[in-house]
Amino acid sequence: MSYPGSSWAQVWLAGIRPRTLVAGAAPVLVGAAAVWGAPDYRPVAVALALVGALALQAASNLINDVGDGQSGIDTLKRVGPVRLVASGLATPGQLWVAAGVMVMIALVAGIQLAFMAGWPIVAIGVLAILTAAGYTVGPAPLGRLGLGEFAAFVFFGPVAVLGTAAAATGHWSGLPLAWSLPTGFLSGALMMANNLRDRESDAAVGKHTIAVRSARLARFLYRTMIAGAVGVPLVLSIWSQRPLFALAAGIMAPFAMRAALTIQADRSGRELAPALGRIADLFAVATLALVAALVGSHGA
Repeated sequence: MSYPGSSWAQVWLAGIRPRTLVAGAAPVLVGAAAVWGAPDYRPVAVALALVGALALQAASNLINDVGDGQSGIDTLKRVGPVRLVASGLATPGQLWVAAGVMVMIALVAGIQLAFMAGWPIVAIGVLAILTAAGYTVGPAPLGRLGLGEFAAFVFFGPVAVLGTAAAATGHWSGLPLAWSLPTGFLSGALMMANNLRDRESDAAVGKHTIAVRSARLARFLYRTMIAGAVGVPLVLSIWSQRPLFALAAGIMAPFAMRAALTIQADRSGRELAPALGRIADLFAVATLALVAALVGSHGA
């Protein structure tokens, strides 16, 4: 396998899609920060949750590469980063092996977490693995049914944030549900931007995403999710009288505006490609701002 002008490592990084890994790391970091300072706080559990989340995100990306490459959704004419199966840089078998390694890493981390936080962690891990695979492959892939954004919101929002918080403290009471919303919204927006970019190619092969069904609705939901991600810390600042949360929202706001304005009705395909980078930048900034605000508020 060769990738002209790039190393072997760069080829596999292309398959793992490093810029999307923020979606896996963000809810873990926010969930850990939300319970920072708890008397029974366990940093080792947070580290294990982070390893598991990143491994599952990488596995999901690799499985998506295989599924979309074999189904014909990804072709050499697709807009966006290179896909390994569609471009012939890797075989489906090679990617399945790589995805299997990532899943095994996640399982090892999950088993350790299960001893710390109990059986619910096992259930979350199993559901996450099934969802990662079921987005692209299987008898009813979530991506083809238009459920990708919903699954992203649930698993990269409440499930990952609350699961991390529970693992960090060892109990499931008083979990920070509200703080799971920003990462869930941004995960859904990231997927929506991807599907808006790929709308024409997805429609050609019968992939019925929200963007394929209604580009207007998809753009509305995209902007609504971005607004929600900024609005949650602002509302929580007013509710809890914590100015650091409002500061976090203020830091996020210009990046959110830039990401929202990238999606325009008169743009399609390659013209929408920058939206992925801008929503990823917003996701990274939002994660850092929210973590800093949460940790700082505990120390105040």
